[in-house]
Amino acid sequence: MKKIKQIVIYLLAAMLVLGFVPATKAQAASPKLSASKLVLIKGQSKTLKVTGASKTVKWSSSKKSVATVSSKGKVTAKKKGTATITAKCGKKKLTCKVTVETPKLNKTKVTLKAGKTYKLKVSGTTQKIKWSSADPSVATVSSKGVVTGKSGGTVKITAKVGGKKYTCVVTVEGATNTKKQAFQNLKKYILTRGEKTEEGDSVLLWSEYDSDYNIWSFTIMYVPEDDQIWLGMVYEDASIEDEVYAALYLNEDMNSKVRFDFAEYQGSYEAYAYTDIDPATCSKNTIHTFTIVQNDVYESDAYCREAADMALTIAFPVWDEILKMTGVTFRDLGFTKLGF
Repeated sequence: MKKIKQIVIYLLAAMLVLGFVPATKAQAASPKLSASKLVLIKGQSKTLKVTGASKTVKWSSSKKSVATVSSKGKVTAKKKGTATITAKCGKKKLTCKVTVETPKLNKTKVTLKAGKTYKLKVSGTTQKIKWSSADPSVATVSSKGVVTGKSGGTVKITAKVGGKKYTCVVTVEGATNTKKQAFQNLKKYILTRGEKTEEGDSVLLWSEYDSDYNIWSFTIMYVPEDDQIWLGMVYEDASIEDEVYAALYLNEDMNSKVRFDFAEYQGSYEAYAYTDIDPATCSKNTIHTFTIVQNDVYESDAYCREAADMALTIAFPVWDEILKMTGVTFRDLGFTKLGF
């Protein structure tokens, strides 16, 4: 018996040294509340939890008109103000300060012109506001709530605060008319400064030789018969009988697709391809689908399409520089994603 007592004493001593002490009532984990502060928007709910409680938790609110709490700790925001939520575990009281906010968007409807801005504001909150546009092609919104009109149409701008959404319907005016006006301004420039052809068209021509005496020609032409503006490019190789031609056909309704033609002539051989381009989505990285009409020049249609795409890539930036001299740009005409 004496030996057993000694063993027990030694074991207890070892446990004390190693830190293994049996839990006592005094050492039991203290109850803890999942949050000491909450910020809610009127109508929102959040459930508080108590961990380490050995007894039933009783919940109460210091101001039920501001925030209520259920028997399971679910806090519901009622109106703007502050309230203290108390969780009572035996003699222990745990509290959480609840602040109820009532955010408000300064406008629910806004009308502005393309290129103009309007700043939306959310008042009545200290929380972070996340802004978004349902259609950035119509209007964008910055992290500060600044709305910028891009093109004609209607779009919802949303301010998200603590999970709640507040929306403003933005109507952008004048974008379509702006594109039409740009077309008319370009047309007027060509008619005023261009030379008349035998067919009655008006044309502006820029030509130059490179170091190998190859000729590059770029044109802007207005064709009254079709009420179209043609942007043209011709490359003539001086060493061989070879000519590359490309043209982009613009019309007054710049909301619709426009046509791009490509052709190459090598003596009696010819290649011809075309594609339709959407001004609103066309970018430097756009993959164009060319339709081959004739191909006597290239080994395969794939080569023909590659040549056509290369011609388009070369022509666009040069045409843009030429257009700038007229006071009209591709962007004015609705090509907003080219990056020029």
